[in-house]
Amino acid sequence: MSAEAKRRAPPQSSKSNPPLQATLRINFLIIGGGIAGLACALALRRVGHHVLVLEREDKSSVRGDGGVRLPPNLSKILFHWGLRDLLTSKSSITKRLIFMRYETGEMLGEHIWDVDMLKETRGLFMMLARRLNGGAVRYNANVVELDAQEATVVLETGEELSADVLVGADGEHGLSRPAVVGANAPGDLTGLALFDTVVPSREVPVYAERIREWHGQFAAFGSGHAIVAYPI
Repeated sequence: MSAEAKRRAPPQSSKSNPPLQATLRINFLIIGGGIAGLACALALRRVGHHVLVLEREDKSSVRGDGGVRLPPNLSKILFHWGLRDLLTSKSSITKRLIFMRYETGEMLGEHIWDVDMLKETRGLFMMLARRLNGGAVRYNANVVELDAQEATVVLETGEELSADVLVGADGEHGLSRPAVVGANAPGDLTGLALFDTVVPSREVPVYAERIREWHGQFAAFGSGHAIVAYPI
Protein backbone atom coordinates (compact mmCIF):
# COMPACT_ATOMS: atom_id res chain seq x y z
CA MET A 1 0.00 0.00 0.00
CA SER A 2 1.38 3.41 -0.92
CA ALA A 3 1.97 6.15 1.63
CA GLU A 4 -0.88 8.15 0.08
CA ALA A 5 -3.27 5.20 0.35
CA LYS A 6 -2.26 4.65 3.97
CA ARG A 7 -2.98 8.30 4.71
CA ARG A 8 -6.49 8.03 3.30
CA ALA A 9 -7.36 4.64 4.77
CA PRO A 10 -9.61 4.62 7.86
CA PRO A 11 -8.08 3.54 11.16
CA GLN A 12 -8.35 -0.20 11.64
CA SER A 13 -9.37 -0.34 15.28
CA SER A 14 -13.12 -0.54 15.93
CA LYS A 15 -12.81 0.04 19.68
CA SER A 16 -14.27 3.14 21.30
CA ASN A 17 -13.62 4.36 24.81
CA PRO A 18 -16.60 3.98 27.16
CA PRO A 19 -18.28 7.37 27.64
CA LEU A 20 -18.47 9.15 30.96
CA GLN A 21 -21.84 8.56 32.58
CA ALA A 22 -24.15 11.41 33.53
CA THR A 23 -24.23 12.15 37.27
CA LEU A 24 -27.94 12.91 37.05
CA ARG A 25 -29.84 10.60 34.71
CA ILE A 26 -33.04 12.12 33.39
CA ASN A 27 -35.83 11.13 31.01
CA PHE A 28 -35.94 12.32 27.40
CA LEU A 29 -38.79 12.07 24.90
CA ILE A 30 -37.61 12.50 21.31
CA ILE A 31 -40.30 13.26 18.74
CA GLY A 32 -39.25 11.86 15.39
CA GLY A 33 -37.33 8.69 14.60
CA GLY A 34 -35.35 9.82 11.59
CA ILE A 35 -31.57 10.04 11.46
CA ALA A 36 -31.47 13.16 13.66
CA GLY A 37 -33.78 11.69 16.31
CA LEU A 38 -31.98 8.34 16.43
CA ALA A 39 -28.55 9.97 16.57
CA CYS A 40 -29.70 12.17 19.45
CA ALA A 41 -31.13 9.14 21.26
CA LEU A 42 -27.93 7.17 20.81
CA ALA A 43 -25.78 10.02 22.13
CA LEU A 44 -28.01 10.44 25.20
CA ARG A 45 -28.22 6.72 25.98
CA ARG A 46 -24.46 6.32 25.75
CA VAL A 47 -24.05 8.60 28.78
CA GLY A 48 -26.78 6.91 30.77
CA HIS A 49 -29.94 8.94 30.19
CA HIS A 50 -33.34 7.30 29.73
CA VAL A 51 -34.63 7.89 26.20
CA LEU A 52 -37.82 7.09 24.33
CA VAL A 53 -38.13 7.92 20.63
CA LEU A 54 -41.63 8.41 19.21
CA GLU A 55 -41.87 7.69 15.48
CA ARG A 56 -45.22 8.02 13.75
CA GLU A 57 -44.38 5.67 10.88
CA ASP A 58 -44.16 1.89 10.91
CA LYS A 59 -40.73 0.33 11.36
CA SER A 60 -40.88 -1.22 7.91
CA SER A 61 -41.44 2.14 6.22
CA VAL A 62 -38.82 3.32 3.75
CA ARG A 63 -36.42 5.73 5.41
CA GLY A 64 -35.45 7.74 2.41
CA ASP A 65 -33.69 7.16 -0.85
CA GLY A 66 -30.50 8.66 -2.10
CA GLY A 67 -27.29 9.10 -0.21
CA VAL A 68 -25.75 11.15 2.52
CA ARG A 69 -22.18 12.38 2.63
CA LEU A 70 -20.35 11.84 5.90
CA PRO A 71 -17.33 14.16 6.10
CA PRO A 72 -14.45 13.33 8.45
CA ASN A 73 -15.80 15.40 11.36
CA LEU A 74 -19.07 13.40 11.28
CA SER A 75 -17.57 9.97 10.63
CA LYS A 76 -15.29 10.48 13.65
CA ILE A 77 -18.36 10.89 15.87
CA LEU A 78 -19.91 7.69 14.52
CA PHE A 79 -16.59 5.89 15.04
CA HIS A 80 -16.52 7.13 18.63
CA TRP A 81 -20.01 5.68 19.11
CA GLY A 82 -18.70 2.23 18.19
CA LEU A 83 -20.10 2.19 14.65
CA ARG A 84 -16.78 2.01 12.82
CA ASP A 85 -17.12 -1.59 11.58
CA LEU A 86 -20.70 -1.15 10.33
CA LEU A 87 -19.86 2.15 8.67
CA THR A 88 -16.72 1.03 6.88
CA SER A 89 -18.31 -2.23 5.71
CA LYS A 90 -21.23 -0.51 3.97
CA SER A 91 -19.75 2.79 2.84
CA SER A 92 -17.87 4.04 -0.16
CA ILE A 93 -14.74 5.92 0.87
CA THR A 94 -14.30 9.10 -1.15
CA LYS A 95 -10.80 9.68 -2.45
CA ARG A 96 -11.23 12.89 -4.40
CA LEU A 97 -13.60 15.67 -5.40
CA ILE A 98 -13.59 16.96 -8.98
CA PHE A 99 -14.76 20.49 -9.81
CA MET A 100 -16.24 21.22 -13.24
CA ARG A 101 -17.99 24.07 -15.03
CA TYR A 102 -21.72 23.39 -15.30
CA GLU A 103 -22.28 24.88 -18.76
CA THR A 104 -19.31 23.32 -20.55
CA GLY A 105 -18.04 20.40 -18.47
CA GLU A 106 -14.62 22.08 -18.32
CA MET A 107 -12.36 20.60 -15.65
CA LEU A 108 -11.56 23.24 -13.02
CA GLY A 109 -9.53 21.18 -10.57
CA GLU A 110 -9.68 18.46 -7.96
CA HIS A 111 -9.18 17.98 -4.25
CA ILE A 112 -7.84 14.86 -2.55
CA TRP A 113 -9.74 14.04 0.64
CA ASP A 114 -8.75 12.34 3.84
CA VAL A 115 -11.25 9.74 5.09
CA ASP A 116 -14.62 10.88 3.80
CA MET A 117 -17.48 8.41 3.51
CA LEU A 118 -20.59 8.28 1.40
CA LYS A 119 -23.42 6.34 2.96
CA GLU A 120 -26.88 5.35 1.75
CA THR A 121 -29.51 7.22 3.76
CA ARG A 122 -31.58 4.14 4.57
CA GLY A 123 -28.43 2.28 5.62
CA LEU A 124 -27.44 5.03 8.06
CA PHE A 125 -30.92 4.95 9.58
CA MET A 126 -30.80 1.18 10.04
CA MET A 127 -27.31 1.39 11.52
CA LEU A 128 -28.40 3.88 14.18
CA ALA A 129 -31.61 1.97 14.92
CA ARG A 130 -29.66 -1.27 15.35
CA ARG A 131 -27.26 0.40 17.75
CA LEU A 132 -30.24 1.44 19.88
CA ASN A 133 -31.33 -2.24 19.94
CA GLY A 134 -34.92 -1.18 19.23
CA GLY A 135 -35.76 -0.83 22.91
CA ALA A 136 -35.85 2.96 22.90
CA VAL A 137 -38.04 3.45 19.82
CA ARG A 138 -41.83 3.29 19.63
CA TYR A 139 -43.19 3.08 16.10
CA ASN A 140 -46.73 4.01 15.03
CA ALA A 141 -46.61 6.64 17.78
CA ASN A 142 -48.12 9.74 16.17
CA VAL A 143 -47.88 12.83 18.39
CA VAL A 144 -50.96 15.05 17.98
CA GLU A 145 -50.53 17.41 20.94
CA LEU A 146 -47.42 18.87 22.53
CA ASP A 147 -46.99 20.97 25.67
CA ALA A 148 -43.46 22.34 25.70
CA GLN A 149 -43.79 23.92 29.15
CA GLU A 150 -44.94 20.69 30.83
CA ALA A 151 -42.78 18.44 28.61
CA THR A 152 -45.84 16.37 27.75
CA VAL A 153 -47.18 14.89 24.52
CA VAL A 154 -50.43 13.21 23.58
CA LEU A 155 -50.48 10.42 21.02
CA GLU A 156 -53.16 9.80 18.40
CA THR A 157 -54.41 6.94 20.58
CA GLY A 158 -55.05 9.35 23.47
CA GLU A 159 -52.07 8.12 25.48
CA GLU A 160 -50.23 10.86 27.35
CA LEU A 161 -46.47 10.72 27.86
CA SER A 162 -44.16 13.04 29.75
CA ALA A 163 -40.45 13.40 30.43
CA ASP A 164 -37.95 15.78 31.93
CA VAL A 165 -36.96 17.03 28.47
CA LEU A 166 -38.67 16.99 25.07
CA VAL A 167 -36.51 16.94 21.94
CA GLY A 168 -38.15 17.88 18.66
CA ALA A 169 -36.76 15.98 15.67
CA ASP A 170 -39.95 15.85 13.62
CA GLY A 171 -38.91 18.15 10.80
CA GLU A 172 -39.97 21.57 9.61
CA HIS A 173 -43.65 20.61 9.36
CA GLY A 174 -43.84 18.84 12.73
CA LEU A 175 -45.42 20.01 15.98
CA SER A 176 -42.17 20.85 17.72
CA ARG A 177 -41.20 23.97 15.78
CA PRO A 178 -44.38 26.01 16.39
CA ALA A 179 -44.41 24.82 20.01
CA VAL A 180 -40.95 26.32 20.54
CA VAL A 181 -41.02 29.51 18.42
CA GLY A 182 -44.74 30.21 18.80
CA ALA A 183 -45.50 30.07 15.08
CA ASN A 184 -44.71 27.91 12.10
CA ALA A 185 -41.73 29.86 10.76
CA PRO A 186 -41.21 28.74 7.15
CA GLY A 187 -37.87 30.50 6.73
CA ASP A 188 -36.81 32.85 3.96
CA LEU A 189 -37.22 31.89 0.32
CA THR A 190 -33.92 31.82 -1.57
CA GLY A 191 -35.30 31.44 -5.08
CA LEU A 192 -33.43 28.15 -5.45
CA ALA A 193 -34.81 24.62 -5.62
CA LEU A 194 -33.02 21.43 -4.61
CA PHE A 195 -33.70 18.15 -6.40
CA ASP A 196 -32.41 14.82 -5.14
CA THR A 197 -32.49 11.74 -7.34
CA VAL A 198 -30.90 8.32 -7.72
CA VAL A 199 -29.86 6.93 -11.11
CA PRO A 200 -29.50 3.11 -10.96
CA SER A 201 -26.35 1.91 -12.72
CA ARG A 202 -28.47 -0.55 -14.71
CA GLU A 203 -30.09 2.45 -16.41
CA VAL A 204 -26.70 3.49 -17.81
CA PRO A 205 -25.00 0.13 -18.50
CA VAL A 206 -22.31 1.74 -20.64
CA TYR A 207 -20.99 3.44 -17.49
CA ALA A 208 -21.72 0.64 -15.01
CA GLU A 209 -18.13 -0.59 -14.73
CA ARG A 210 -16.72 2.93 -14.36
CA ILE A 211 -19.27 3.68 -11.64
CA ARG A 212 -18.23 0.60 -9.67
CA GLU A 213 -14.59 1.65 -9.85
CA TRP A 214 -15.26 5.30 -9.03
CA HIS A 215 -14.44 6.34 -5.45
CA GLY A 216 -15.06 10.05 -5.54
CA GLN A 217 -17.59 12.75 -6.20
CA PHE A 218 -17.86 15.68 -8.54
CA ALA A 219 -19.38 19.12 -8.34
CA ALA A 220 -20.31 21.20 -11.38
CA PHE A 221 -20.93 24.91 -10.78
CA GLY A 222 -22.66 27.42 -13.03
CA SER A 223 -24.75 30.58 -13.01
CA GLY A 224 -27.62 29.75 -10.66
CA HIS A 225 -27.14 26.01 -11.22
CA ALA A 226 -25.04 23.27 -9.67
CA ILE A 227 -24.81 19.49 -9.55
CA VAL A 228 -23.19 17.31 -6.90
CA ALA A 229 -22.96 13.58 -7.60
CA TYR A 230 -21.41 10.55 -5.95
CA PRO A 231 -21.82 6.75 -5.93
CA ILE A 232 -23.84 4.97 -3.24
